[in-house]
Amino acid sequence: MAKFFKNYDYVDLKIFNEVRNVLSNEILDQLNIEPKYLAMLYLKHCDFCLNNADNDTHIECINLDYGYQTCDACYKKNIGKTYIKNWFVKNNYLPCHLFHNTILYSQETVRVQRTSGIFEDMWIIDWGGNLQYIIRTDNTEDIRIPIHKTFEDTRLTKCQKNIYLSELCRFNNLDEVTILDLFKNELNKFKLG
Repeated sequence: MAKFFKNYDYVDLKIFNEVRNVLSNEILDQLNIEPKYLAMLYLKHCDFCLNNADNDTHIECINLDYGYQTCDACYKKNIGKTYIKNWFVKNNYLPCHLFHNTILYSQETVRVQRTSGIFEDMWIIDWGGNLQYIIRTDNTEDIRIPIHKTFEDTRLTKCQKNIYLSELCRFNNLDEVTILDLFKNELNKFKLG
């Protein structure tokens, strides 16, 4: 992979897409590198080149234990981060931290309906996770939001799940249209930047 970016000192999504657009279909497959589970790794492996320097690699995460390994040279060229951004764009994800300046961030806790039908308070939006823009089966737009709940009982440490914005707004008196518009605006800025 690094061979495709050897003429660049620094790679971003614009350069990545320019390179991808000039490759033939036979070679294009070599540019498609999917993220992987990042536990129990061979420390010298680079996902993008042969790591001729044979140095230990860097871990670049999409989320906990999922992402890419890069050698020093690929790390300095920003190749891992570019692939991560490409993964986010391709899958309509936005890191939660880029959505902090919205009305959702002012929600300290949220109310959710469990699958049993019972309502529970004290759930928290997981601002370290990722939001995903989706089109539901009925062709409506929605956002999948990671949430978690911490328990006082130390035997039960944490419960995590995803909730749709439509449900979150219905149970927490939030303006779904405004939040969805803000999210799409941030997602578009992320895709262009």
